[in-house]
Amino acid sequence: MIKERIPAIEKLSKKEKILLAGELWDEAFTEEDVELTEDQKEELNKRIKYAEKHPDEMIPWEQVRDEIREKYGR
Repeated sequence: MIKERIPAIEKLSKKEKILLAGELWDEAFTEEDVELTEDQKEELNKRIKYAEKHPDEMIPWEQVRDEIREKYGR
């Protein structure tokens, strides 16, 4: 396992481990690695069009993020 090869990982805090996992994920995968089906593309396009027509119903990401942090902690 990787933890045996990189013992410093064990010394990381939970938050640092989560950040590391995110960084590794971002480095390992790109948009080209994800292939959407036609149905998925169609659904995403439908949602984008709806959001553009109804901006008053949308919640900004920052608000969603802050509510999650408030509810579950950081």
